[in-house]
Amino acid sequence: MTIVKGQEVVERIQGPEKMSTTQIGDFLCLGKANRSGLRPLLDLVPRPETSSPPVNSAWTLLTNDDVEFQLESMENLSEQLIDNERMKEHILNALPGTYAQKMGDIEKTKEVMRLVIEEVNKTDLNKAMHGKFMERCWDVMESMLPGKYNYYIEHKNISCMLI
Repeated sequence: MTIVKGQEVVERIQGPEKMSTTQIGDFLCLGKANRSGLRPLLDLVPRPETSSPPVNSAWTLLTNDDVEFQLESMENLSEQLIDNERMKEHILNALPGTYAQKMGDIEKTKEVMRLVIEEVNKTDLNKAMHGKFMERCWDVMESMLPGKYNYYIEHKNISCMLI
């Protein structure tokens, strides 16, 4: 059984979903007989004054805890099923240029992605996906790139330690 906090209900009413009382009742898995006290409580929550329509997606059905569980599962699966060391070596070998150019390109890519994620985190998409989803996905992908962790690689018979 998942416990839904009051703040999460408020976010669903005010956020991009703009859930109705009926939708909140469904979200909370309340039977019709158990919804009588719900409307007066939800009427206390200020509604957004925007002309944008409510959004509905598969994310609407998930609680914050559900999303956290899925993210942790994705992180665990990637640790178990992806050989990050091999991935890092493959990426370095696939990129053109000298070692320094490759590392520079990778660092530029990381910086661009951090900026993209900062901007996404400010949007309603981030709210609709219960926050930080894109950031957590990027963390998994970034762990596959050379240079994030101390990483030893044989590159043209030269050992290098990336910091």
